[in-house]
Amino acid sequence: MSENIKQYGWFAFQYDTAGELLSISNYLTQQTLTVTNRENIDDPGDRIKYTASYRDEDFSQSVTFSICRKEPFQNKPSEYFDIHLNYADSYDTAPPYAHWRRLDVFLYDALLCWRPQRISHVYLTSGWFSGQWCQQTRRCYGVINGLSWADETRPIAPYLPPLDNSLSQTWQLFDLDDDNKNNTKPEYQLNYRCIGNTIPYLPLDEKPQGLKGKVPYLQRTDKNAYFIFSHAEFTSHRDDPIVNTYYTYLDEEVFFTFRSYGSLYCELGEAISRYGFRKYPPKPELWGNQLGKKIDPSYTKSRWQDYATAYFEPSYPVWLQSVYAFFDAWPAWKNCQYQLQKKRNSYLDWNARYGGESNIRDGFVAGMPACLYIDIEYA
Repeated sequence: MSENIKQYGWFAFQYDTAGELLSISNYLTQQTLTVTNRENIDDPGDRIKYTASYRDEDFSQSVTFSICRKEPFQNKPSEYFDIHLNYADSYDTAPPYAHWRRLDVFLYDALLCWRPQRISHVYLTSGWFSGQWCQQTRRCYGVINGLSWADETRPIAPYLPPLDNSLSQTWQLFDLDDDNKNNTKPEYQLNYRCIGNTIPYLPLDEKPQGLKGKVPYLQRTDKNAYFIFSHAEFTSHRDDPIVNTYYTYLDEEVFFTFRSYGSLYCELGEAISRYGFRKYPPKPELWGNQLGKKIDPSYTKSRWQDYATAYFEPSYPVWLQSVYAFFDAWPAWKNCQYQLQKKRNSYLDWNARYGGESNIRDGFVAGMPACLYIDIEYA
């Protein structure tokens, strides 16, 4: 396949006569990033500084980033490049949260698809986290085994993050109480019901019940969203103890349970379960995809068979909402006083922190499900 591809997923590319990228656009939402200046910093092509203009139907913003060749491998120049962007280079003062979020969602996506260089990682520094503009927090985005440029999967429906009055919010940890601190296997099941015996549903005016002190959980300061510890799975591989922990995310529109694999990363974009809603009928953009088949928002029982126990991919808007909530909330786990512990024998002991690492696996690139990973380094 030619390096100068014209389209991938929901992105369209334009090049100059030398094959350099002039612009990348989401043709479904009319968001565009246009190169306004390009400057070689080191040996030609090894480090290039770009200035580009982002534009959509509501606002525009100039951004600066660099594309750098990765370190040589076995004395051979690498074929791969990293992109580094620091919002502090583009903003003198902190922008409104909703503006930053819309730009941020577009940039991680578009820069991972940048051509003709083969992009390995995209590093985004600065942003809104836990109610503060943090200039040192850095996220690394990448795709396991790279993008499949031959992928002909059709992109999902367009979605443009709203420019509303939302804010990056702080989250509070509620820890185990003294009666439960020695519980080696705390568990919690959200008090939802099922519509038609298939669709998980918790009305918006009802809150999670029986939480306090029994399991650790994170609550947003407005008390309308939660990350709740659900249960732990103690397993082993070649006698290496592994603790998989499960959490339930709940906000004003949806709830679902996801896994933290070995406390290493959280699987927010795949194999979530107990995917339910706070309002019925739910908006079509909230409907998920059951692994292996599409779920059509037709509200027929045949399409929702075993919905309460099946595994799903969240819809793109739901995934975005949960990821940015994760960015704000997850650092609060560091204040948890207790750990998950279990003894089997003198050679195999399980020990894991609640929350684990602040890393995410699985998500979307160019409007298509991808083996995306996001590693976060909080300031």
